Formats: sequence, structure tokens, C-alpha cells
Amino acid sequence: MLALPLVQASWSYAGSQGVGFCTVLLALARDPKLRSRLWQEYRGAFNTNPLLAGPLAGIVMHHESRGEPGVARLSSPLQSSLGAVGDLFFWRTLRPGLSVAAVASAGFVPVLGPLVLLVPFAVVGQGVRGLGLLRGLARGKTAALEITRLLSGLNRWLVPSFAAVTGFACVRAAADGPALAVLATGVGAWALLGVRRLAAWLLPIALLILLGAKVVF
Repeated sequence: MLALPLVQASWSYAGSQGVGFCTVLLALARDPKLRSRLWQEYRGAFNTNPLLAGPLAGIVMHHESRGEPGVARLSSPLQSSLGAVGDLFFWRTLRPGLSVAAVASAGFVPVLGPLVLLVPFAVVGQGVRGLGLLRGLARGKTAALEITRLLSGLNRWLVPSFAAVTGFACVRAAADGPALAVLATGVGAWALLGVRRLAAWLLPIALLILLGAKVVF
């Protein structure tokens, strides 16, 4: 469990997260023969969402410890599928959405801003990483489907919730500034969540524009 942060911490251009992922597998294995096989099979390139590497490590160990063939080939498509689900949930919904909530909270109590962003993200991220590992160890590849359904369901619930928080922030800002200008900026900020890859950066930038409009006008 403690080795899981090494997956992203050991990232390199040559093998991406391969060294960290192999280290996690070796830490989970106890049998010398199994450790040797894991070293031979999984020391190459590996890349997925870092918070979903825990569940994938559990899935691999579930099947490898039983000596089931073809597990290494199975891990490749799981890297892509879990990576896509994790990127959508963590980078395109949870992180930018919590950024909006942090801005809204800081309007009432400034110290709440960083706490609203960092604490929920850490709890959810580490919970998925650690509990996903245990689920993968217990259920094998079935856990991948369960985790995908869970994160997809949470994503559908969080998007309208964060949209409501954005609207609340706009209304609060409009109380001291031009309502239409602030509201339009807020709507545009949330729309940026639909932009792939750049959404996590563009949304906070748009919110800064929103606050700037409030100050100027």
C-alpha cells in the first residue's frame, strides 16, 4: 500500500510509470518465483491514471498469484480503459469542480479555499487508490468493471453539483458587480470543462477573469 505513490513519483520518459508499477507488484508478492516472473513481465513501459494504478496492481496480482496465463496482455487494455475513466473523473471533473467550490468558499472564509480543494481531492484520490487495490486483489478483472461503473456514476452526479456551485459563485459575485457580465463569465468557465486536456487549467483562469470583472466594475 505504501509503495503506491511510487507509481507516479518514478515517472520517466523511457518507461513512464513502469518502474513504480513494477515496484508495487514486487512489494505485494511474497513467493520468490512469483517475484522473478513479475520482474520479467512488468519492468517495461506502463502508463495509466496514477490514482487508478492501485486497482490495476491489485487486479494483476489477483491473477498472477493464481498462475493464470495472459495476465500481462490483459494489463495493456486495462491501462487505457482505467486511464480514460480516471482522467475524466479526476482531471476533468473533480479537480476543476473543487477549484470552483474553493473559490466560492473563499468568498466567505478565505482559509476554506485551499481546504475545500485539497482535502476532498486527497480523500477521494487516496481512497480510490488504496481501496481499489484491495478490491482488485479480491475480485480480479471484475473489479475494473466495478470501479468504472462507480466513477462514471459519481461523475454524472458531480457535474451538475459543481455547476450549481458555479452558479452560486456567479450570483454572489453579481451582488457587487454587473450581473450579466459576471454570469456570462461563469457560464463560460463551466463550459470549459468540455475542453479536453486543458479544462483543468482553463476553468481556474476563467474564474480569475470572473473575479477581475467584479473588481473592475
